[in-house]
Order: sequence, then structure tokens, then C-alpha cells
Amino acid sequence: MPTLRAATAADLGAIAAIHARAIETSPAVFRDAPLPPEDWAAWLLSDHPTRVVEVDGEVLGFIAVRPYAPGYSGYVGMAWLSLYVRERTRGQGLGRALLRASLGRLADHGRRGAVVWVLAANPSRFFYERLGGRRVATRRELFANTLLDELAYAWDGPVVA
Repeated sequence: MPTLRAATAADLGAIAAIHARAIETSPAVFRDAPLPPEDWAAWLLSDHPTRVVEVDGEVLGFIAVRPYAPGYSGYVGMAWLSLYVRERTRGQGLGRALLRASLGRLADHGRRGAVVWVLAANPSRFFYERLGGRRVATRRELFANTLLDELAYAWDGPVVA
């Protein structure tokens, strides 16, 4: 049975491994400029804790939620999120459980929705569409001297799909 909980410093290795595996299957620009290990603790264990999902003591996925920077009309009070699960566990409902729990916690703290930015070439973007995420914006993001096309998906409330 999956357990959802706040990440701790003991989870950093598993979280970094999940993220690193995702980077391996991403465009080369991400493989060439990974997040330095010393930045993980600050990024993942801030005032807005990362949540993990584990089964039998093994961390299988995580979601990081941060306050959303203003800049898109109508998104004040929303949050930004980043979601990853181990490749071998995709399709088992773990990502959906993490997303639902995180958006529910955001609502409990007065946030009314969330935004996730996904590479346009990432087939995982359809996961967000299946869970009711609406495409609300596009952008070209400069990362490691490479322009990448990204799509924003938003929820104005809890995920119900």
C-alpha cells in the first residue's frame, strides 16, 4: 500500500536518483547541466516541503511544490509543482496520488490551484491533461544556452480525475 509523507533529509538520495533517471531520458541539455547535489537539500526541504510516495520503505516518486511567481494573469495564489515517479511504476496511480494530495494540501493553506511547466516534447504532459490540467501558456525557456519549448498546465482547484 503506498504511503504519502513529507520528504526528509534521509530521502534525498532516492529523490536525486529518481530525478537523475528522468534527466537521462530528457534532452541532452538537461544531462549536461544537472542540479548540483548541494542544492537538493535547500530545494527539496524548504518551507514548502516535498512529498514522497513509498511502498515497502522504497521511495518511488516525489512532488515538489513551491509558491508560484506572479506573471500570468489570474494565477495569484497558485503554486508551482514538479512531479517525478520511477519509470517502472508509471501507470500505477502513484503520480496521481501525489498530485491529488499536494493540491489538497495547497487548498488547506489558501492556495487555489497549481501550475506545472512541462517540455512540449515530453510525452508525460498527457498525464496532466488526463487529470484535468488545462494548457494555459507556452514559453521558450533558455536553459544551458539552449531554447526549450514549454507548456504550462493549470488547475484552479483539486484534481478530481
